[in-house]
Amino acid sequence: ELKNDIVVISGSAPSSVNKNIYKDIINFLKINNNYIILDCAGELLRNGIEAKPNIIKPNKQEICELLNAEYNEDYVINECKKIGLDLMVVSLGEDGALFIGKDVYKYDALKVNYKSSVGAGDSLIAGLIYSKLNSFDMKDTIKMAMACAGAACETEGTKAPNYEDIIKMFNVEKSSDKI
Repeated sequence: ELKNDIVVISGSAPSSVNKNIYKDIINFLKINNNYIILDCAGELLRNGIEAKPNIIKPNKQEICELLNAEYNEDYVINECKKIGLDLMVVSLGEDGALFIGKDVYKYDALKVNYKSSVGAGDSLIAGLIYSKLNSFDMKDTIKMAMACAGAACETEGTKAPNYEDIIKMFNVEKSSDKI
């Protein structure tokens, strides 16, 4: 019943589930013009990419596993561009993130009063969704995604960051570097 919606597919699946499950779900959802964000690892990611989700968000370790290579920024960028998705966000932890789409941007992590990284990746995805819903350009999309992740890192445990903290971080005069 989902049509023209944004769908996030994330996490692992039980070992008994076919490793094409996310690929099958993405293919099904694309029939009704849904915008799909995939955030998983291993075979689920490798197979899911075949269905061409709009966005994937692997971390540094997951992208190395996907590409079967040690981390090298230039290599990762070139290989990700070959995959050809709308956007690939490679989270680099305290080193920020790469945003690889039509153009490539590197954004350093915001300086935060670090408490926990729990939920930072999910918060980054929430920032991507918020940006899509509000028709942000790429630079503001990056700023929002990183602000959400940064605010999550300043929040203890699994508690969601508050909107005011996200907006403060979004308004930090910091630009992403186009590569």
